[in-house]
Amino acid sequence: MRCYSLASNYYTDVLIPRPAVFSRCAGEWFCVLQLGSTDRSVSGRSWGTMPRMLAGLGSRWRLAFPWAFGLSYGFGLVCCSPVSTEALAEVWTVRRVLTWTQQRFAQSGLDSPRLDAEVLLSHCLGKTRVGLYLCFEQPLHDGELADFRALIRRRLAGEPVAYLIGQREFFSLALHVSPAVLIPRPETELLVEEALRRIDEVRREKSPLSVAPLDDGSSAQDEVAADPQDDAPVHAVAEPGVPVTVEYDPVAIDAEEEPVPAAPSDAEVTTDAVAVTASESAGPALTVVDVGTGSGAIALAVKHERPSVKMIALDRSLDALAVAKKNAETLSVSVEFVQSDLLGALTEESSIDLLLANLPYIPTADMAGLSKDVLSEPHLALDGGVDGLQLVARLIEQAPRRLRPGGSILLEIGQGQAPTVESMLRRAGFVDVRSEKDLAGIERLVCGRVSASVRRPS
Repeated sequence: MRCYSLASNYYTDVLIPRPAVFSRCAGEWFCVLQLGSTDRSVSGRSWGTMPRMLAGLGSRWRLAFPWAFGLSYGFGLVCCSPVSTEALAEVWTVRRVLTWTQQRFAQSGLDSPRLDAEVLLSHCLGKTRVGLYLCFEQPLHDGELADFRALIRRRLAGEPVAYLIGQREFFSLALHVSPAVLIPRPETELLVEEALRRIDEVRREKSPLSVAPLDDGSSAQDEVAADPQDDAPVHAVAEPGVPVTVEYDPVAIDAEEEPVPAAPSDAEVTTDAVAVTASESAGPALTVVDVGTGSGAIALAVKHERPSVKMIALDRSLDALAVAKKNAETLSVSVEFVQSDLLGALTEESSIDLLLANLPYIPTADMAGLSKDVLSEPHLALDGGVDGLQLVARLIEQAPRRLRPGGSILLEIGQGQAPTVESMLRRAGFVDVRSEKDLAGIERLVCGRVSASVRRPS
C-alpha cells in the first residue's frame, strides 16, 4: 500500500470535524482531513481521532495510518490511500444533491424547483431547511440516496410535495394531508382572518356594554368609574386633556376568552342529523360551521385562534373527515365532525352565527387544463360543475334557514366569480354583501349577512 505525505496549508483554529478537502498529487486524488485536538497523544503532541466522515465516502476509502505532521496550531493531516476520479464522483453531498435536484426539477418545468428540492431533502434527512445549510458538505449514505431518489421520481410524475411529505402548514398549524383531501392554500387564510374579525365583532355586540340609567339620573357607568375595585369592567370615554386610567383583571379575561376545550378524544364523526342551538347565555360563545372541511384547515385554524367558539365541521367524504379528525387530535383542538352533504345534516331549527365554506369552484370544462399537481388532488374537492358554482348556489339557498338573524356567510370563490356570487346572495335576502381581494389582487372572498330584523323562512 502506498502512502503519501501531502504538504498543505489547510488549517483552522476551530476544533470541530471539517469536511474532506480533496487534493491532487502526482495525478492521483487524496483525501486530506483535519483533526482536532483531543486526549490522544502522539509524539508529545495531542491529536484528534479520525472523523466518521470516511464511513460515508464508501469502502474504497481506507485510512493509511494516522501521522503527526508538525503543523502550527497543533493540527495534523491524515493521508488516505489514493482513489480514482470515478470513486470521487460518487460522493453525493447535501450541496451536490440539492444542486442536481434543483436543475432536474427546473428542466421539468416545476414552479419552485429549489424549494421543492429543499423540502423533500429535509424531510428525507429529518432536518429543517435551515439545517441543510449547516451540513452542506455532509455526504448522503446509500439508504438516504435511495429514499431521496424515490421522492424525486414521484415529484417528477406530478405528485404534490405536500402529499410526498404528508404535511402542509396552514395558518401556522402543521396539518396532515393525504390524497383524500385538498391541499390547503395560502389564499384561504384570508377567509380565516375575516372569520376571526367577525367573531370578535359579534362578541362585542353580545357583550353587555350598554346599561340603563339609575333612579337618581346617573348611569351605571358612573358607578363603575367611581369604584374601580368593582368586578364590572370599566368603560371610559376619552376627553381632550383628561387622563384616563383603565383597570382590568387579565386572569379573568383569559378565563372568559379561552375556556378549557373538551378532550379531543371525545370527538367522533357524526352521521346523524344535528340541531345547532344558540347559546342561552349572554356571553361570547358562538356557533361556527365549516362546510366542506376537507383536512379541517379552516375549522381548526379558527378554533385554535378562538377556543371559546363551538365549531362544527361538515364534509360528505368520510375519508376526508378521518384526516380532519386526526389533525384535531394532533393539535388538541375540539371540533365536532359531521358527515353531511352541505347543510343537509343540520336541522332547519339550527341557529348558526357564522357559516364558512371553501367549496369546489372550478368549472368542469377547465379541469382538463389544470397542472399535474392539482389533478393529483381529489376531483370531488375541485370540480364545481358547469359554471363552477353549482355547490355554492345550493349552499346559498340552504343558508338562510339555518343562520340566526344577523348571522354571516363567508365564501371562498375563484377568479371572476365574485359578481355572480354577490348577486346570488342578494337574491337570497342577504345584506351587507361585499367581496375581499387576496394578496394577488383577486376577489377571493364574498361575504354576506342575514338582516337582524328579517324573519327566518318557514
